[in-house]
Amino acid sequence: MNENKDTSHFEKLAPFAFEDGDGNRRMGFKDANQKEKIPAIYYVRVKLPDGSEIFNHDGEFNNGLAVVMNREGKFGLIDTDGRVVIPLQYDTISNVIVKDILFFRKGSICGFMRMNELVIAEYPDCTFFQQTHDHVYRIEYNGGNDRVELNLDVFI
Repeated sequence: MNENKDTSHFEKLAPFAFEDGDGNRRMGFKDANQKEKIPAIYYVRVKLPDGSEIFNHDGEFNNGLAVVMNREGKFGLIDTDGRVVIPLQYDTISNVIVKDILFFRKGSICGFMRMNELVIAEYPDCTFFQQTHDHVYRIEYNGGNDRVELNLDVFI
């Protein structure tokens, strides 16, 4: 989904994970020498009080950013120094799709925003999201009653 970019200037970090005492799966990142670079303060799997589970299906660095999840099951982005780039407050977030644009879901609203969190398109009561072509996404919203295909190239 991301454009091919020269990523050689980003430090190569690999995720590591372990089960904690609460049945959650915590995650951190190690450098090329297997030295812990970012402590395991993020989560791969969180068990919520109602018994449901939330998973972080990403957790890899791409173009110097990684999608991470907190104990409350909220997502954001960090850089290779461990700095939070996008606050961990989203129900779903992607890594950068094209240029500085990423997908998000917060509550029942989904859409696209820039890295500075400026929302460029949002859809209420979002029910479906899928990439259909390069930089083109199909979104169903208003409970699935409305559909749109959005080409992100118009925002570049």
